[in-house]
Amino acid sequence: MEQNQTEQFFAARQDIFRSLFYDIPLPMWVYDLDTLAFLDVNHAAMRFYGYSREEFLSMTIKDIRPPEDIPLMMKNIARLGQGVSLSGTLRHRKKDGTVIDVEIISHGSTFGQRRVRFVIANDITARRRAEEELRQSEERYRDLFENANDAIFIVDADLHYVDVNKKAVALLGYSKEELLAMKIPDVIPSEQLTRSLVEFEKLRSGGSYEKFVGKIRTKDGRWLDVEVNSSAIVSDGKVTGSRDILRDITDRKKLEEKLLRSQKLESLSALAGGLAHDFNNLLTAILGNISLAKFDRPDNTIYSRLEEAEKATLRAQHLTQQLLTFARGGTPVMKTLSIHELVKDTVAFALRGSRSMSELSIPDDLKPVEADDSQLTQVINNLITNADQAMSEGGTVRVTCENVALAGDSGLPLPSGDYVKISVTDGGAGIPRDQFEKIFDPYFTTKQKGRGLGLATSYSIIKRHGGHIAIESEPGTGTTFSVYLRAAGKGAPWKNADRVIVPRGSGRILVMDDEEIIRDVADGILSRLGYEVECAGDGAHAVEVYAQAKKKGRPFDVVIVDLTVPGGMGGKETLKKLREIDLRVTAIVSSGYPDDPIMAEYGKYGFRGVVCKPYTLEELSDAVQRAIKPKSG
Repeated sequence: MEQNQTEQFFAARQDIFRSLFYDIPLPMWVYDLDTLAFLDVNHAAMRFYGYSREEFLSMTIKDIRPPEDIPLMMKNIARLGQGVSLSGTLRHRKKDGTVIDVEIISHGSTFGQRRVRFVIANDITARRRAEEELRQSEERYRDLFENANDAIFIVDADLHYVDVNKKAVALLGYSKEELLAMKIPDVIPSEQLTRSLVEFEKLRSGGSYEKFVGKIRTKDGRWLDVEVNSSAIVSDGKVTGSRDILRDITDRKKLEEKLLRSQKLESLSALAGGLAHDFNNLLTAILGNISLAKFDRPDNTIYSRLEEAEKATLRAQHLTQQLLTFARGGTPVMKTLSIHELVKDTVAFALRGSRSMSELSIPDDLKPVEADDSQLTQVINNLITNADQAMSEGGTVRVTCENVALAGDSGLPLPSGDYVKISVTDGGAGIPRDQFEKIFDPYFTTKQKGRGLGLATSYSIIKRHGGHIAIESEPGTGTTFSVYLRAAGKGAPWKNADRVIVPRGSGRILVMDDEEIIRDVADGILSRLGYEVECAGDGAHAVEVYAQAKKKGRPFDVVIVDLTVPGGMGGKETLKKLREIDLRVTAIVSSGYPDDPIMAEYGKYGFRGVVCKPYTLEELSDAVQRAIKPKSG
């Protein structure tokens, strides 16, 4: 009875083991370790690999392995011992040729004389694919992290750096190891730390915050402007750090500052232009009346006072022109100048109220130059002011003018020929040679009070004149700036005369200007000089007056037209209309905008002459005389 129960138990156990083998959901088989032939397979193996039982039992395990894997498989099998359990990953091949990744567990056993192995396989192809995709994703992230154009810092909750990319290392100049031993407070201004802590609290609550601009210090002590974007690093629902992306915007900030300065200059330009025009009109009335008073030859005391008033008015004109030249540039209105008085007056004015004194050397035979007197005055004023500021305790500013002949090998960027050289020397600390190339750059200055604009403006003006500014300096020995201007091809050297004799003239002149005070002054001057004058308030009226005079047989010899008439016909359009009436019309252009291109190149626009406001009696007379002579000749 007991024997029967034991047999029944083992028979039942065999049914259980057979059911486990055939019905387990994972592929399973048994093979002969010596022949490698399949001895039995379960249903899952047949479903998964696509072979029937009969096909499996006619195959060896080589048939489910890719050919290239078989040599290694054979080596491993040769080393297998009995009773050894193994696990690992392999590649198997299905009936349809698909190669898959499987994780196997195998165990060796012996049945009689036969050595066998039981194998359970699990398809891990999807898992391997996911792992590979994750690996590739991590590689892509690391590649993006390391090779990003912006610096990236991974920071923990205590503001320690836990990872940095190559750009961060290059930006700050520290090694990666140095940075990983540092915290955010080590490289930012102390006043910025509070803000950084506030922003990190935003990360804790919101997960990110809008970018902000701050500063960060490099290893060599430079402060960089950076734009910061941060996002939270979250683990188990808790913010454990931040991912900070920094972009160096130092150059961009400089460009923005330059743009802002440029915009301010444009606004200043518009303001300066309007002020210059209106102010010059007022100065024209003042200067014209002073000239008329001088023309009447009062006694010497009154005459000298009128001369001082005239110089002050001209100085006001130069100041207006300096503002206009700085703000708008402007093509110089060239004329032949003897610069003796110009240099003397400018030096005296620039040093008025200063602790410095001047020492001038100007020969009587100094040649005249072709220049814009207002712009040249500005250059000399800038150089004198620069020299004065270079001597904080005061000193002597030496100004030397001389005629020089430059050969082709002079070393200066100028063609050979005759030049007038104006040198301004100070006794200051001097300028290092390595700063020579920067000294004329806008906003570069070596002085605490300097704005870095005077020399840049002067350089620009002299360059537009076809000249050059040179610098000579050694630390501790002072500095000399030398201006080279082409000597005029015509014109007599300066002669010291007490009073200028203005020739009288004859002829009919039409004056067009929208300002009544300008018309009155021009009428007074020209009438006093012997001309017959009529006036018009705008271009349309001037054309009408000119046409009627021509029709009556009393044409005008010269027309003086204001370049700009607000709300009316200006000088350029007026000349065009006058030419429709008379192709031989002789016109002089006048304006309170001395930097207008038409004033500099009036001949290209059909004018015979130019006179800038404010003008003296002598200047207006000279312009009219020059315009009439070619026509009468």
